[in-house]
Amino acid sequence: MISYEVMKQFQEANEFLEDHPAFACGGITPLHVKKFNPYHKPCSPVSLTMIVNVCEKGYSLDGVPPLIEVYPDNPRYEELKSRVGERALSRGLTKGIQYRSFMLLEEDKKEHLVVDYQIYFGVEWKAKGIEVWLRTGRRRFIKTCSWSKEPRWESWLDEDLSVGAKTYEEAIIELAKKVKLCYGDFNQENILPEWIENYNRSIYEINDKIYGSGVDGMMKMINDNNSPRTIHLSDAEINEIWWQKHEVKRMKEIYPNRESDIVDKYLDVSLYLDEKKFNRKFSKILKQYND
Repeated sequence: MISYEVMKQFQEANEFLEDHPAFACGGITPLHVKKFNPYHKPCSPVSLTMIVNVCEKGYSLDGVPPLIEVYPDNPRYEELKSRVGERALSRGLTKGIQYRSFMLLEEDKKEHLVVDYQIYFGVEWKAKGIEVWLRTGRRRFIKTCSWSKEPRWESWLDEDLSVGAKTYEEAIIELAKKVKLCYGDFNQENILPEWIENYNRSIYEINDKIYGSGVDGMMKMINDNNSPRTIHLSDAEINEIWWQKHEVKRMKEIYPNRESDIVDKYLDVSLYLDEKKFNRKFSKILKQYND
């Protein structure tokens, strides 16, 4: 039976994942706009759930024993490199240590070893138990790209976020920890620039002066198409702000030499990232109410 403490951690982790801007993929228009939106597709922050029979080191027993990629920064690299050519019999298949100096992606080209599971870990390939595996990754709204003019939500599985645990609840807790580490401790409020909250507060004060406070004042404001409006962002806009403030920089650090031949076009959120730019565009509108 799962303890109260684990369930409490599960609830907090699940709420964190559901509110993280990396997984926001709802409408492209703010929720208060009553208009049909074909791109409104709310989805779970978890992309894939699997029940897996695993070995002692956490690998799936489905298929053949895995090959472990070992790079020069691995403390065991030199030791294993000296054993290149060594073979081992694993589940009826003879495997061993191989040397490679290539990968599929040119920017990741570097020498590395490919080592059989049994040689690398020194343990037999056998079942340990059942685990729940979760897979997910960041999402992004793409307006158009070089091969498609159709706007869409795009998603990527991120191996850095792969987790496994004995129960679904424990797997969600571990996933939240990895998301916080890789994608930042953000939600759909704290990812927004602080000036937006201050701006909205000033608009509320202006509307209170014009229409009065309470429900009556709010209804008068809503029915007046010329009333000053607060800033309400869609899921897609919040997600793009997260990309601009966090993920674009992180991707450049991970892949410094990558240059995509696909020219993607995303939502323009520059007004929300630059308070001065926003004020220049709307200064006349704001001034007439402040006066």
